[in-house]
Amino acid sequence: MTDITISEDRKTLTVTTTVQVTKPVVVKPEITVVNLTGLADLTTQTAQSAKVTTSDTGYSVDAVTWTKSGTDVTDWETATAGEYTASITLTADSKHHFDSPTVKLDEGTVSNVTISDDNKTLTLTVTMQLAKTLPAKLSNLNVTIPSSNQGISQNSVVVEESGTSIDVSIDVENAVASSKVKFIITPVGSTSADMNFTGGSTEDNDIVATVDINDNSANATLNITKAQKTNFTIRAQYVDEKGTVLSDTEKTIDVTVINNPIDYIIVDSISATPVVDEAPDNGIISVEVEANKGYIVKSVEWGKIENNAYKTLADSTFVAGTTYAVKATLEVDSCLSGVSFADVISVQGAGASNCLSNFTSVNEGTLEIVFSVGELK
Repeated sequence: MTDITISEDRKTLTVTTTVQVTKPVVVKPEITVVNLTGLADLTTQTAQSAKVTTSDTGYSVDAVTWTKSGTDVTDWETATAGEYTASITLTADSKHHFDSPTVKLDEGTVSNVTISDDNKTLTLTVTMQLAKTLPAKLSNLNVTIPSSNQGISQNSVVVEESGTSIDVSIDVENAVASSKVKFIITPVGSTSADMNFTGGSTEDNDIVATVDINDNSANATLNITKAQKTNFTIRAQYVDEKGTVLSDTEKTIDVTVINNPIDYIIVDSISATPVVDEAPDNGIISVEVEANKGYIVKSVEWGKIENNAYKTLADSTFVAGTTYAVKATLEVDSCLSGVSFADVISVQGAGASNCLSNFTSVNEGTLEIVFSVGELK
């Protein structure tokens, strides 16, 4: 805003104006931190073209020079694997100088640093091992399950009566020509006849497929029959151009199996303890089943075995001399579509020993299992 005033004798003119005054930016001449990148993941084939860069201001970065065993490296075509030393010189501009800076290269701190007497140049040296090629690396081991066979969790597959096929894939970095990927499954609680890779084979008890690497990935098709009951683990390993399996590259993924129809239940544990003269309480009953197998425990209740029959408990208190039982009602998980219980169910697991199989029944999509908790003394 500007104001203008004139004196009464019209001899003097005064102009008043408002201006915004900002604090001047002060450029500190001292360089106390240096951040550099550019020498990570190098080989003898890529070191020559490596460039060290920075987002800092106040100095410039010269080209990298390399030595091996104290001798300048000039012929990279014949360079062999081994220990190399890289030297980089930084030059401060006319307004800056180096003041005992902390030097970071590719997020690591460099200790071998020399600063000129006038503090205008800084030279750092780093020693590293350079191989002819970078080591192979496996990542992102995945299974792709058809939508019609997708189970409850991401790596859960519903296996139909006719069997189901899934795709197994993995990404490969730094693969060399003629190298491969080996997929391996060691069956647990089943046999190699229950699964196979298309074009694969067996080694001892293992199910295997050794496949080519194309466009930095490897794929195999795994065929699963209805006989496969248990969950399993897929392993993937890199196989070099000489056929050597590099076990240190191994990646694994666990796969959960759900059979359709569900013909077996895995009961992990049962906890139910009746006490004489105490009132029955369904809240103290615990029936734990294996997770993600396609079924859940919907409800539990106290019962008793009388005249070789299961009866729902109507007594107001527990009575000595009575054989008590627990009935668990299971349902197919609501996340699954088209999955049902089989007419005949096998009960397995650590909690299955007290199952009274003659009282197991399937009723309108629910499964009822009765477990004896013994005669109350």
